Amino acid sequence: MWTTVLVLAIAVNFEPTRIGLVPLMLARPRPLLQLFAFLCGCLTMTLSVGLLVLFVFHKSPLGTDKTNGALIQIVVGGVALIVAAVLASNLTLRRTSSDPVPSTMATDPAAGAEPQPPAPRAIDRMSTMVKKILQKGNSPWIAALVGLGVGLPSVDYMAILIVIGASGAAPPAQAAALVTFLALGHAVVAVPLVSYLIAPAKTHDAVARFQSWIQARTRREFAILLTIIGLIMIGIGVRGR
Repeated sequence: MWTTVLVLAIAVNFEPTRIGLVPLMLARPRPLLQLFAFLCGCLTMTLSVGLLVLFVFHKSPLGTDKTNGALIQIVVGGVALIVAAVLASNLTLRRTSSDPVPSTMATDPAAGAEPQPPAPRAIDRMSTMVKKILQKGNSPWIAALVGLGVGLPSVDYMAILIVIGASGAAPPAQAAALVTFLALGHAVVAVPLVSYLIAPAKTHDAVARFQSWIQARTRREFAILLTIIGLIMIGIGVRGR
């Protein structure tokens, strides 16, 4: 259980959404308060869901308390390998029949017109949406609401809850595993928060460089990371069966 907690918690820090929101919070008035409110919103949502699932409902997210933790780890690892294969293959979603098909004049440079710009990525659309929300005011409550939205249970979080709930560990150990996952998983937000207290300018530069580095990664590089995570998860699951 603990190896799975550590591996997935570290992987969560590479989510582009959280990395992209940190500099947005630091660019707002009272940046420390904004980033702290955002972190509190994330932790409130994730911790509440985790505690409810593990200690109130006493069931895993699959609706049972008899889930095979080793099998779940193997399944999660297999899903990670499938996603990695899709990323490595550069497979893209085809245009559906309902989407407008651009004319030759709009897409063919030889026809004397500029080519259409590529469609924005999902992360870019989300970043634009969050910026619009933040523009509604400078209140830290808005940052907290954004944090609540980001903290909504994701696939990896549901997977870790299944693993913790099916581990058979005592409640204090399960609570410790949950807190450890959340603490490490939010390091990408907590570390800049602490660092800003010491060196604001250097923190801005470091966060911007880290964000640029993440954005410069190719699909195949993310595929390699997912492959490593998937193989680790499968290995842990096979060993635990």
